[in-house]
Amino acid sequence: MGSGDTGGGMAGQTGAAGDIGHGGHGGAANSGGAAGNVTTGGSGGNSAGGQAGLAGAAATGGAAASGGAGGTASGGAGAHFTEYAIPGNAEPFGITNGPDDAIWFADPTNALIYRITSSGQLTSFPVGGGPHFLTTGPDGNLWITETTPNRIGRLTPSGQLDEFSVSGGLGNGEIVSGADGNIWFGETQGNAVGRITPAGDVREFPLTTANSQPYGVGIGGDQNIWCVERGADKIARITAVGAVTEFSLPVTSAGLFGVTTGPDGALWFSEFFSNRIGRFTLSGSYTDYTMPTLDSGPSQLVFTTDGRLWFPEFNSNKIGSMDGTGNFVEYPIPTAGASPLGIAVSPEGELWFTETNASKVGRLTP
Repeated sequence: MGSGDTGGGMAGQTGAAGDIGHGGHGGAANSGGAAGNVTTGGSGGNSAGGQAGLAGAAATGGAAASGGAGGTASGGAGAHFTEYAIPGNAEPFGITNGPDDAIWFADPTNALIYRITSSGQLTSFPVGGGPHFLTTGPDGNLWITETTPNRIGRLTPSGQLDEFSVSGGLGNGEIVSGADGNIWFGETQGNAVGRITPAGDVREFPLTTANSQPYGVGIGGDQNIWCVERGADKIARITAVGAVTEFSLPVTSAGLFGVTTGPDGALWFSEFFSNRIGRFTLSGSYTDYTMPTLDSGPSQLVFTTDGRLWFPEFNSNKIGSMDGTGNFVEYPIPTAGASPLGIAVSPEGELWFTETNASKVGRLTP
């Protein structure tokens, strides 16, 4: 297990903050509180198959023996769920579509990265500790936030692991592959956004607002990096050279979580505590859409090719979806108390999600 050097130190210019709705960058905010139409999908159906197993000892830099296929299937209202049990009291967290078109996800409890195929075949890879989020890099490897050792991990599809130290506090911020060919991540405890090259050189760019807790990180329609600041109710733009501009949002203690760019070029983000989906354009306007289920807890976000936005509802135990005008559809997860958190879309257009409190990952075929 290799170790990389930390490069650069703190760098980057800091831009002035823009206040949305208070004469700042982009002008006034527009609030779109109404949720639109709501449809609830059923979760009934017959179960099929068994639990996905995992056998064999894991070794550093290698994979554990693969487990069997199977899972519990259910469906209703045009949707079909399949759930796969993960061993070892796992708490699956972040999830992504991998470089090999399989689904990969993190288990911070057992310091493992898992690969799961469309048939439910599991393979595990040990990492240094506390993996939370992961993304596929431009080099065809998995890049991972490792909270416990405060490192960024690089994992090849065959299981070779290298780790690179971060001087700030990673916390449990997200990670994304940027348009500039580098990997970017939020440092919720270090009040910065970090950048690591495929070769492992680390730079960290401080945010203007103290204790801002940058959490969700995504690529904007302008090809810059954008992050949501959970502790400051702001959204920030970071250029490829590290220039930071922050924009205040007209929300209070919203619990900003995931962020992604929609087909309309706007930034879409989840407001975990205020129970809304927010939209922020590159010109500075803000609109929000209230979730149909009270205290649902929307978390990560992903768009499918048909332009629909999908998100787990951590508190209400559903997978939610909406179109660009605020029409929602919700699908109850078969396992009670699953607490879905991460979400990814497969090349086949299926939604994969982590069930943090049920030691499972699920697949939803709309």
